Amino acid sequence: MLFEDSGKREWVTKSIRDLLCFMLKQSNSDVEEFCSAYDRLIDFCTDVQNERRIASELGERKVPMLSFYDVVSDFIILDAMDEMTHPPGAILAVVRNPILPGSTKEKILASIATSVIASKRNRLTVKDGFLKQFYDVMETVAPMFAWSLLGSDDKLRELFGCFRGHIVTFHSDIFNEEVVRFTDVGELAEDIWTVLQRHMESVNSKMTKRDPGSTKMADNLERILQLDAKFLRTLDMIDPAIYGFDETTKNYLRFVDYKLKTGQAKKQGRQGMSKERERKPPDVYDCGSVRTISYIWKILAESDPVKVASAAVKNFDIPDELLLGYSENKDAELSSTQKIKMKAKSKGKGKQKGKKEKKLRHAKKQLVARSDHEPTPSRGDEGNINRSIDKLAYNKFEFAGNSSLKKKHRKRGKFAVDNLVGHRYSSLLRKVEQRQEKLETLQEKDPAKAEAVTRKIRWDTAERRAQGVKIKDDPSLLKKGLKRRLKKKERSRKQWAERVSAVERAMQKKQEIRRKNIRRRIEQKKKFRAKEHL
Repeated sequence: MLFEDSGKREWVTKSIRDLLCFMLKQSNSDVEEFCSAYDRLIDFCTDVQNERRIASELGERKVPMLSFYDVVSDFIILDAMDEMTHPPGAILAVVRNPILPGSTKEKILASIATSVIASKRNRLTVKDGFLKQFYDVMETVAPMFAWSLLGSDDKLRELFGCFRGHIVTFHSDIFNEEVVRFTDVGELAEDIWTVLQRHMESVNSKMTKRDPGSTKMADNLERILQLDAKFLRTLDMIDPAIYGFDETTKNYLRFVDYKLKTGQAKKQGRQGMSKERERKPPDVYDCGSVRTISYIWKILAESDPVKVASAAVKNFDIPDELLLGYSENKDAELSSTQKIKMKAKSKGKGKQKGKKEKKLRHAKKQLVARSDHEPTPSRGDEGNINRSIDKLAYNKFEFAGNSSLKKKHRKRGKFAVDNLVGHRYSSLLRKVEQRQEKLETLQEKDPAKAEAVTRKIRWDTAERRAQGVKIKDDPSLLKKGLKRRLKKKERSRKQWAERVSAVERAMQKKQEIRRKNIRRRIEQKKKFRAKEHL
């Protein structure tokens, strides 16, 4: 009744087409291919001669009737949403791979989605029917939906989340008695049409809020920035010493290094650094050891060109290798300035170092003497060794609060469902039967408590199954599984016995051939010796 009006049909068709075209444009997909496939599908569905073919095809897929809800909502949209929210493990492995870049992941997802749809289309019994036209449309939009749901594009994910949220809300509204009236078919159709219009207007308003021109410019700017960052990362892999900076730039970088290091020393002195350290000359040699080309470009971009040009006449006695983070001769002799610095740093530390080494040697001697006189501690005394203060122990660590880190095993009750997992069917069957016997005994003694325990078991089972745990508490299925396991063992035993017998037969056959060859060689030798005697 709702879609008997041709105007409503055209409005819904155009709205769905505009929405999908907008999402495809946001993902930079081919819109023309989708439009042609979508138009072919609409033309096929509007043709009266194809109604029987569509009904027979969808009847094989257990679609009850040709209505908008059964075909579009239930068979197409809801099933597709369910499949996309539970993707295969191969797709999840690709998406969660931290090494692959985003573009590679998008291409892999698109190829997987296209191949899956192509395989489904090849298995169709009717090669030119409704499902073939539908798979042609899905082949153009499935990569976009897969990347929107599983990809790293936040804009597409937000857009797809809005689209999915409106679909879920629409289906909940049309079954809500407070939103639609179930008194009459006409009133129900009118309310459903109102709800559909409201949701489509909400989606269209969110689409129109995004200015296509500004969105395109923002996307282009973001791509340019990403490309620029990629080029900079590539340039940073080049050694600055071989990049080819001119002498003016090198002199200016030396000047910047000197000013930067001096300013840092003065700043630290104001924060409480000793006067002796403040009077030290600035360590210019270590200032440029972590230079990259992008960092040098940043310094030059923030600098005054006049200062850069005037730096050409300055001459700082700093090697280029130390400035740009590169040294050809690692074992070269230190300069006089470096030797003076090293002597100043090491002055007065020789006596302290000797005292520390003397204390360590004394402690080692005491430890060896104690270990000779004391018995070896047992395994249970490890805690006492760790807690002793007046003893030295190596490779024994005990941190504060370590006892709280020990794993506490939760005691399972008589009616727990956590132990009903695994593939040991005989043990599981025994546990289920024992639990059933306990429930029957409890039912005779205290029916109220037995009912509460039964309810708790059901809730625990439902909760574990919702978490993905396979709770096996059905005795009939456990018996079937046990029977299947026993059959598999018997079949494996027979196969192994046949394999052993086959090996024995092959060995006997080889031994028989060997014995024949030995007898033949013996006969040949006898004949040869007889001929020699003659």
